[in-house]
Amino acid sequence: LFENSPFDERTRQIISKTKTPLGILINKDLIEINAVFITIFSADDSFLIEYVTKLLFNNNSQITILDINGLVNSDAKIEKLIITLENDYPENIAVLTENNLKAGFLAQQDLMLISLESWKKLVDSQSVWLSTVPSVLILKE
Repeated sequence: LFENSPFDERTRQIISKTKTPLGILINKDLIEINAVFITIFSADDSFLIEYVTKLLFNNNSQITILDINGLVNSDAKIEKLIITLENDYPENIAVLTENNLKAGFLAQQDLMLISLESWKKLVDSQSVWLSTVPSVLILKE
C-alpha cells in the first residue's frame, strides 16, 4: 500500500499526524490564480467548494468544476453549494460533466484543486492527463 503512495515517507508522516486542514502545493511556475480547475470525484470532496468560495470572493477567479460522477445533480449538499455559487458568481463558474479533458484546457488553467483522497485515486489510475496538469493544490480536510 505505501509503496504506491504518491508521497515520500516524510510527507506521509506529516499528512497522517496533522489534525488540521492541510495543503500540499505542486508548483509548476504558479504566478497568478485566475483560472482554477476543481475536481469533484466523490461526495467527500464537497469541502473543496469552501476554497472555491474564497477564491471567488478574494480573487474573482474563473472556476471550472469537473463533475465526473454527476454529483452536482445527485448529491443534495453539493448541488446546493454549486447553485449558490452560480447565483452569486454567474460569470465565474462553469461545470463540466465530461470525463475526457483536452490538453489545451489544462494548459489554460493556473491551478488545480483536488482532495488528498481523489489525488491518490487519480495517481493510481495513471490518468493520461496527469502529465499536463497545471500547479496542483492537494487539500486534506
